[in-house]
Amino acid sequence: MHCLKRHKCSFESSHWPLFGILIVTVIAFWPTFTNGFQMEWDDQWMVINSQTVGRLNSYLFLSIFTIPNHGQIAPINQILYTLVYKFFGFNPLPFHAVSLILHSINICLLYYGLCMVMRDCTQISRQRSKQLIYISVILFAIHPIQVESVAWISASKIPLSTLFYFAGSIILMKYLRKNNYWWYACALLMQLFAYLSKEQSVVFPLFATLLFLWYGIRINSKKFWMELIPFYALGLASVVHEVFFVAHYDQYIQGETYAWWQRFVFCLYAIITYFFKWLVPINLNWMYLFPIEIDESMPWWLILYPVLAIFLIYSFWDWLKKPFVLSISVFYLIHLLLVIHITALPRASVVADRYLYVSIISLNFMFAYLITGIDGLMKHKRLLFAIYSLVLCFLIRTTYCRTLDWKDSQTLKNVYSIELETSINRI
Repeated sequence: MHCLKRHKCSFESSHWPLFGILIVTVIAFWPTFTNGFQMEWDDQWMVINSQTVGRLNSYLFLSIFTIPNHGQIAPINQILYTLVYKFFGFNPLPFHAVSLILHSINICLLYYGLCMVMRDCTQISRQRSKQLIYISVILFAIHPIQVESVAWISASKIPLSTLFYFAGSIILMKYLRKNNYWWYACALLMQLFAYLSKEQSVVFPLFATLLFLWYGIRINSKKFWMELIPFYALGLASVVHEVFFVAHYDQYIQGETYAWWQRFVFCLYAIITYFFKWLVPINLNWMYLFPIEIDESMPWWLILYPVLAIFLIYSFWDWLKKPFVLSISVFYLIHLLLVIHITALPRASVVADRYLYVSIISLNFMFAYLITGIDGLMKHKRLLFAIYSLVLCFLIRTTYCRTLDWKDSQTLKNVYSIELETSINRI
């Protein structure tokens, strides 16, 4: 996928489809407005803490930016909690409303960003481009796997960080269009804000590299390297800050629990599992524990995942090596890079729905690309409309029901029958 001759594509001038997607999103997540706090699952310390209730002064802001909370630091997200509390107190409704608003803003940013990419970097027809964008955006908006990131207050740092991440991506694309260094500086600032909201955004330089390639910046050019260096320098500084200041190195390396070859199996297990949970969003859970304990032998069925990975790559190699498909696949892996156990991290979950919040875009887009590329499919418009309507209703209902499940900690325990205390003790 690389930047080709631009063609006029005016479909982004009509905002009615986007408006409809936002309405459907509110309907799908409607139960979040009556949900409470998760008082046995992070809300009791991440949301309800001394920084949230503190007086708005320089000392409070200094502590928010410098004092980690339970080995985590997300100062912009904490400031958001503090401001919501100042206006509404510990009423869960405004906190949930803010999370849904952040998700809605991300939907709009994704729509606008995809419009830019399709216009600037492809020669796909106007009609198919519209289909690709609308399908990708609505799946991002209402897919059931997004519930955890939206309905769990403590996960608000994911949509908040994504807001800055998407904004930085759009601003960087504007820079690549016009070479205005004001846009370049703003993109760096958005990268910083994204990190200060959620540490996983340190992968932004990798996506920036992908954007440079999409916009036709040659990898052997001076512009390519010189203009990417500041993004990587900021990313490296963020990693150093996270490992040595926030998590502290001696505590960070305590996450070295499984053998390297076991982590390799977990890596493939996570990549494939995320795909199938997106493809068939049933039996989703709020917690997916590691399938084995430390020092426990690897069961035979886990060994099948490397075999399955090799089989899939071999079977679809001719398709996967196409530049367009390859770039979408790289997008998927980039945004899972920190959570697929390449390095050991002190967490209890082998996978988690919230980690797919951004990576789901690549799966949605690939799905849309496949079905819109089937010859003769558009001749059966009534059948397609019926199928799309059924799938949409299924997704809305599933998301609605899963949002109900996130009412409070007791509801989670009743619905998913996993003891919270057991899970927390394994972290």
